Amino acid sequence: MVSLMSLWLPILLSAVIVFVASSVIHMTPLWHKNDFPKVPREAELLNALRPFAIAPGDYFIPRAAGMQEMRSPEFKEKMRQGPVALMTVMPNGPISMGRPLAQWFVFLIVVGIFAAYIASRTLPAGTSTQPSALERRYWKVAPVVPVGPAAVSTTSRAVVSPSTGAVTAAVPT
Repeated sequence: MVSLMSLWLPILLSAVIVFVASSVIHMTPLWHKNDFPKVPREAELLNALRPFAIAPGDYFIPRAAGMQEMRSPEFKEKMRQGPVALMTVMPNGPISMGRPLAQWFVFLIVVGIFAAYIASRTLPAGTSTQPSALERRYWKVAPVVPVGPAAVSTTSRAVVSPSTGAVTAAVPT
């Protein structure tokens, strides 16, 4: 069993790597650039909504009070006439990304702690791993055949270079 405190560096490093990678993936390709097109006559719409002083939140328009009202001819007519909208009203002023990004980083650390906890309880200290995908792709992994009393145990494997054929390591499995 591995101490959870001994895994603080991998936990923090994985959170930083995922945070940076997710930021780059989200911002660089500009995938979301055209997700929200501009509303026609935006200034008029904003001027029409301002007097209502709608509190920040999510709204559905038109909205029925219950199933009975949804079945009523009046509500069906409202839906037919439109507009039908799902509206998110945010607080006035510039949009701040600081708090959501900090919450995302804390979430990544918490996920890393859970993963490290599970690994620390299920894997014994010094656990060897199976060959990684890169090892399987770029290196030929062959079993080691014991010869004589000084031979490596039968549960070892040799890593053989595909270009030279040289044995570069004998690793217990």
